[in-house]
Parts: sequence; structure tokens; C-alpha cells
Amino acid sequence: MLTFLSLALVLGYALAIRLPPAAGWENGWIENSQLLILVGGGLMAVQFARVSRREGLPSAIRAFGLLCAPTWFLMVARELSWGAALGAPVVVMPDGPFYSSSVLWYHEAIRPLVAVFALCALGFAARLRLGRMLWRLVRTGNFPTAEFTILLLAALVSTYADGHLFGLPIVQMLHGHEVVLEEWMELLGYLALLLGQRHVFAALNGLYEE
Repeated sequence: MLTFLSLALVLGYALAIRLPPAAGWENGWIENSQLLILVGGGLMAVQFARVSRREGLPSAIRAFGLLCAPTWFLMVARELSWGAALGAPVVVMPDGPFYSSSVLWYHEAIRPLVAVFALCALGFAARLRLGRMLWRLVRTGNFPTAEFTILLLAALVSTYADGHLFGLPIVQMLHGHEVVLEEWMELLGYLALLLGQRHVFAALNGLYEE
């Protein structure tokens, strides 16, 4: 799977200019695939927490799974523009429909709620010393370095395609397909994150079963 991700990353530009621009639109097949991966990541984390509890693994292990799950579901909400993408678009432009969370009645509460979750998650992680647990993965060579590298590269290319990478000009040959490349890279990044989570969960099980 890592080989596939690496090839899909390298060939992303060639693929993006051959796919129709509509492939990268909101609610298109690339974004819907992203949602499936994100939901799958959340369900994987929930299942990991349940199995960890059943097998009597340390509380920090279970907590890690429980912290990962809502993070995935927050990313689902973000991809859906916090629910706006489930309704009618604000406007339909030549490069696809545009959705905005600003039209939602609960728009003003989104950022504060996300900030509260982030602070609570950080406090919870510090209390259970999850950083020490992750550092143990690094020391034992179990950190998902390959997955993290693919995630980082995909994020950089996606940011570039969106026109926000240090002001670098978009390649002219991408005209009309920038959004396809952006969404394709996000898809690869989410898949790399999912594989990285699976890697970490498996490694934690192995470390604490020794």
C-alpha cells in the first residue's frame, strides 16, 4: 500500500490534468472517497479503544484511541464545511459549487467548540503522559516514518495547488485542474494518515504485550 501511495503521489500531476475538473468539486467522487477514509479512521480508533479495554491494556492506550476518534470525525465535519455541504451550494461557479459554513445558524460556535476540544485533548494527553508513550514508539523504531513523510509531501502539494504555498505561482498547465490536484493530494494524505494510525495501533499492541 505504501508503494501505491508513493506512486500516486509522484504521478499526481499527470493524473490531475487528465481527470475532468468536476472530479475535484465539492461532493465529487474524490471528496466522497476522502469522507469514507476519514469515517473509517474514526471507526478504527473506536474499535482499537474497545479491544484495548477488553484485553486489559494500559489506560493510556485506550485513551489514545478515544482521542483519535473524535479527531477523525472533526475532519469529516470540516470536509463537509461543518454541514453546509449537505445543503444547497451558496453559488455555482465555473469551477464547481461553493459551500460556506457562514450560512449555518451555528457558524459562530464552530471555532470555540473546536478550540475547547483541542484544549481538552491536550490536557487529557498530558495527564495520561501520551507523549511518553509515543516517544517509546520512536525509540523502538515503530514510528510510522514512511506514512508521515507521504502525509507531509501530500499536504505540501495540496497547499501549493490551492495557491497558498509561500506565494509560489501555480503551474500554468494546471489551469482548470488545480482543485483536482488539491483534492487528490488530500485523499492521499488522509490515506497515509489512516495507514499511520494502523501502524501505531499495531505497534502499541506489540509493545505492551511483551
